[in-house]
Amino acid sequence: MLRIIAIIAAVITFLMADAETFSYRFNSTPLPKAIRKIMEGHPELDINFIYNELETYKTSATVKADDAYDALRQTIGLNPVTVVKSRNTYYLEALQHGKYVYTGRIIGNDNEPVVAATIMLLAQKDSTVLTYGISDTEGWFSIPCDRKGVLGKLTCLGYKPKIESFNKFSLGTIYMEEQAVSLGTVTVEADNAQLFADKSIYRPSETQKKASMSGSDLLNHMAIPQLGIISGNSIVTNGGKPVAVFIDYLPATEKDLQAMRVSDVKRVEYLEYPSDPRLQGSAYVINFIMQQYEYGGYAKLYGTGSFLNGHTEQGIANVRMQYKRMTYDLMGSAYDHGTNHSGEEMKETFRIPQEDGSINQFVRRSETTESKQERENYYLIFRATYNSDKVQASSLINTNLDLFWNGKCIRPCKSHKIRPWCKLRVFFQ
Repeated sequence: MLRIIAIIAAVITFLMADAETFSYRFNSTPLPKAIRKIMEGHPELDINFIYNELETYKTSATVKADDAYDALRQTIGLNPVTVVKSRNTYYLEALQHGKYVYTGRIIGNDNEPVVAATIMLLAQKDSTVLTYGISDTEGWFSIPCDRKGVLGKLTCLGYKPKIESFNKFSLGTIYMEEQAVSLGTVTVEADNAQLFADKSIYRPSETQKKASMSGSDLLNHMAIPQLGIISGNSIVTNGGKPVAVFIDYLPATEKDLQAMRVSDVKRVEYLEYPSDPRLQGSAYVINFIMQQYEYGGYAKLYGTGSFLNGHTEQGIANVRMQYKRMTYDLMGSAYDHGTNHSGEEMKETFRIPQEDGSINQFVRRSETTESKQERENYYLIFRATYNSDKVQASSLINTNLDLFWNGKCIRPCKSHKIRPWCKLRVFFQ
């Protein structure tokens, strides 16, 4: 028995020794925070760095290494930071120093961030390179420098190089123009799905958009593998779990999916147990990412009807206006449903004992001779949304009028009346 235990212990020790010592995944994590996480997982390491010099850098590295030096280099990535090992101590030092910091964000023609762009700060006198920086996954950069009034040279694969004067430290948004590249004859296979550790991204085709009238129709045409049967706003996973729906990180109702402009959908994100606080702690999430405009708007009408069993009509109108970071939505809907053929039939058997010991049995039948049901609903909503890079705020005002009439008569009865019932609901949020 002791021999078997010794063999198992030896195998486990071998497997643990063969496993990677350093295994981490960072997503736009500040570099000091990433280094501290490595130090917490490996307290035997002696790492020396200055927090203030590294706090402007972020990392999105996937670290898999057996050696501490390799793990630190993978964590730093393209950031201008050196790693030096002296005896048993690792020294991390930023290559850039300065009492001023130039910050900004680089955006492409499609309003998407330009990732991994190189920003070189040049002397205005002779264009000498003073220092440089790399944009992160959101297009942001932050470069320390000792000089005021420098030239900024921006370069990135697929974009035209750009040079402009940096006469202030907060540069705001800088736009780069895409560069057309002449290619030879190639065969291109479209890949509309991207899978990440925290989410799956699906890009609808133009054919799918044109064939869809609402967000639910688009999901049905896209056939996202993680989703089950979709009906209205009832969206579930393959395992039957409910899925929360968002549009640009704002909760969406069935009416929102019907009123949305499907042609503006850039991509659809599916997330499981997301950490983003804007998704309100939902376990399973579908998030529509829409095209953003500097200013403009559109109007959309959506209607459905059915006359096979009674009548059902629904109409929705939505008007959207967008100006810079503000978006205004005004949506109204009307719903009408009626039927004259709803009712029930009932059969009752009575057995009454008689004085002579026999049983007197008779049957009573009840059936609906007349019925009518009518429901009307009117809905009006106004929403104003502010979106920035770090803040999202939304205010909502809506009213709801719900009218319901229900009356029926079951024979045998001597008289009947149709009694209308009305309910009014008005609420503000």
